[in-house]
Amino acid sequence: MATSNEIKEALKLAAEQVTSYVKDASEMTVETRFLEIGGATDEGKLAARSLVKFDGDSYFTVPVRRDANNNVVPDTVMYELHEKNVQATIEYRVRMMEQLLALLRGA
Repeated sequence: MATSNEIKEALKLAAEQVTSYVKDASEMTVETRFLEIGGATDEGKLAARSLVKFDGDSYFTVPVRRDANNNVVPDTVMYELHEKNVQATIEYRVRMMEQLLALLRGA
């Protein structure tokens, strides 16, 4: 049987892990990168970036290009792909938070 000190240490470790996870979950960064076929095989070039903070602040870097008249217009294909990445990340985060809450309720 575990001693009182062992139980306290286990609870402290669990609380630290939950605190760390909640801190990490307080913001979410999604980056969409691209690689040209036949080009360099590094990490790719940043095409779009979203930072969502769960206090309500959000920051977005939107992909744009120049049209025939040299006007800046959104790159809708890349933006739609990035939106799908952001949505998938949000859904994943929601599932993880639900599992964490279920774990805490069962404790």
